[in-house]
Amino acid sequence: MINVQSETSKMENKNSNIFTYTNINNLRLNFLKKLFQKQFEEIDGEKYFEIRLLNQNGKPKFFKVENLEDFENIDFEEFKKENESYNIYFSQNLRKKESGKAENTYDCYSYVVLDFDFNLKEKNNNKALEFCKNKYKSIKKELGMVPSFSVFTGHGLHLYFTLEKNTNFENIKKIKNIVENLKNPNLKGIDSKVYSPSQILRLPYFNNIKNPKEVKKSIILEENDIEYDFEELKENLEKLTPKTSKKEFKTIETQEKEIKRDIFFETFLKNEELKKEIAEKDGIQKNDILFKNLAFYVKNFLDLEELAYEFVEECGHSTKEFEGWLRKDSKEVNYREIRNWVDYHHISELKNLIEKQLKDKCEFFDNYSIAYVYGRKNDFRYLVFDEKTKTGASHKKNQLVDFFKGESTKLGYKLVDLLNIPQINEENDKPYTKSQLNRMIFDKLEEKFEDENFLTNVYDEGYEPSDKRFFEYLGNKYINTYRAGKFENYFEPKEKYNFKYIEKLLRHITGDDDDCYKYFNKWLSYILKNPTDKLPTSLIFKGTQGIGKGRLREWILNNIFGEQNIDQIEEDMINNKWGDYVKNNRFVIVNEIKIDKNDKKSSKKIKTYSTDKDISIQQKNKPLEKIKNYSHWIFFSDQDNPMNLEKKDRRHTVFNQDDKIPYEIVEKLSPERNKGYLEQELKEYVSYLRTLNPTHMEVSNPMMTKAKKDLFKENEKEIFEAINYDIFNLCGKTIDSLANALKKREKNIIEYIVGKLNNNGLYLREKNYKIELWITKEGLGKLDNFTKLEQINERNSLSKIAKRQDYKYSTIRSKDDVIPFENPKKAMEIEIWDFQNS
Repeated sequence: MINVQSETSKMENKNSNIFTYTNINNLRLNFLKKLFQKQFEEIDGEKYFEIRLLNQNGKPKFFKVENLEDFENIDFEEFKKENESYNIYFSQNLRKKESGKAENTYDCYSYVVLDFDFNLKEKNNNKALEFCKNKYKSIKKELGMVPSFSVFTGHGLHLYFTLEKNTNFENIKKIKNIVENLKNPNLKGIDSKVYSPSQILRLPYFNNIKNPKEVKKSIILEENDIEYDFEELKENLEKLTPKTSKKEFKTIETQEKEIKRDIFFETFLKNEELKKEIAEKDGIQKNDILFKNLAFYVKNFLDLEELAYEFVEECGHSTKEFEGWLRKDSKEVNYREIRNWVDYHHISELKNLIEKQLKDKCEFFDNYSIAYVYGRKNDFRYLVFDEKTKTGASHKKNQLVDFFKGESTKLGYKLVDLLNIPQINEENDKPYTKSQLNRMIFDKLEEKFEDENFLTNVYDEGYEPSDKRFFEYLGNKYINTYRAGKFENYFEPKEKYNFKYIEKLLRHITGDDDDCYKYFNKWLSYILKNPTDKLPTSLIFKGTQGIGKGRLREWILNNIFGEQNIDQIEEDMINNKWGDYVKNNRFVIVNEIKIDKNDKKSSKKIKTYSTDKDISIQQKNKPLEKIKNYSHWIFFSDQDNPMNLEKKDRRHTVFNQDDKIPYEIVEKLSPERNKGYLEQELKEYVSYLRTLNPTHMEVSNPMMTKAKKDLFKENEKEIFEAINYDIFNLCGKTIDSLANALKKREKNIIEYIVGKLNNNGLYLREKNYKIELWITKEGLGKLDNFTKLEQINERNSLSKIAKRQDYKYSTIRSKDDVIPFENPKKAMEIEIWDFQNS
């Protein structure tokens, strides 16, 4: 991160309470250059930057800047004159010079913007400005980072964060998702609509004349000479989002639908005669149907937006209303509505276009299959599966009818027509009621699906890493909700595969050991090629922060196996009574693991979940459930001793790396810094994994690595773990006699003696009964009494601990032996001294 530089070229105008430059045009120029310079430098081919002038009634105006040098020739003074009746905006990224292509905007972003709309009612410009300046101070404090530019827009704030390297729209959508889920009371008013590709932004130092009676002046409040790494910026924003303790599971996950170009709008927008015929129709200027659906369509395809604006103007329709529809979220084109409009106006050429768009009605039901879930106790028993998107959802009986009504309506069909249901009752010549029609529709749907083998009875939803639609488990039939990862099924046979930087990453994280690297590849290859088999082995990656543990998950595992099939949890979730994190996952990654040797509960749970092929889990508000376990466990830790492994351990392979990941690996594989390269190497790596043929025996046994041997040494502390050397010198004979007495005892009875240099006391622990004894300086003289411990019956030796406030003490035989210890935590700060090796 670059330090914020002093803004020597700025000065504060105390009379107007705004920051100004001596030359306003230079300020505007500086702002645009800093936002767009990296885009101009990266993008090859013909391109242009666009300034757009919009008013409420007139035709929009567009001004293009084709190269970085031409910014100097922008006539801001002319824009200032236009600003009397036009609002001045600019496009978020560069556009392609060609017209009529699939996309007219380059997928290249050099900054991230946060849009705060406070819905100000204040009419006075200075008061609105003062309000936003105060808001900006609190927002900046809450964000914990400063923007490159903060702009007062007249009704809110735009905070621009320029990036060290350009990124793409996929990453911008991640920011949008963070913003949409942000529930921070100190960041109210943040708007996610700004991340739409069609969204435009207000150019600073021009008037905001949305309301001509309340003109506000847009200005830059602050500029900071700072750029951000995209991942760093995203992580900072994620910290402001409330964390969830576990992954939420949906019945069948829905995916973002791909928006495809249609015949209808693509054709008529480029047909001048047809547009003229439409414009001449009576009442067209007040008819919302065509223009509303046109806006819903073209907002996804920027190359059509200018044509759409021109058409709206030709028809005399309100551009302000059209812009409002453009900004609406999650609106789809209603082709049935358009067909009815076309029929009403008798436009034959449009009718032919809409019929081509709708195609053959009979294909509609080929896109769906349906399952009836008889094992559920609730009413959501109908699972509808979309064959095209490979997604689905659960519905009640009445919702099933509404679902197919909605889906057919989107494509311009009437469900009653598709199912050949009459809307008039022939017996009394009256229309059927809505409830009667719904019953008839449902009966027809069931009849249709049964006749065409689309309806299947299943016990419930299930999860099996395969391409099977249905599978059986414990005698019951399940519908499979599994969705494969992006590259899971990829394979391209070659003589040699090149994944140079993925190999460097994996060699680094496995400790720069060739055998460890090969074992990891075999382990991952077996899981990839045998998706329904469960290995009993797990991996432990330990080492300092920054060695690449997170990159392994994000770049490799998520892309191959799918983020939806991987859950990352914290250590404290292991003992959570809910087992959601095991269900429907191929990998469970435990972050920053540190399991104490006495934490038997966690160790037992990990052993069960990481090795057993069939497990029982408890989910919230659900009965205990037995499931097939496909999860493979990976542990990340920066601790020297993350887990207490026994020498006979047959489950864990341990890798250690103390050096941070080399920068060249991050530079090459980072999707933000080197777009497309990671995918290229992933295809090579997955293909390579598919050429390996590890046996189950090879990967079902852990590898004895040097890191694992070192871990054993950490866990091989002897019976007497620590005692301060000065205390030993002070009462050596007493300690010797105590040591001899303890050595004669069975090793599972007394485990530790701990001392402190300031003679605060000793710590005695009985393993079986978990008894602790704290002895102060006054108690040292009684140590000889403890040499008789071997003569005391185990049941009567040391009683259980009692807790009083922060004190720890133990009752031996009488009240005289009860000695409080005021600061037990401090007494644990000790040096190590081993009796048996002394």
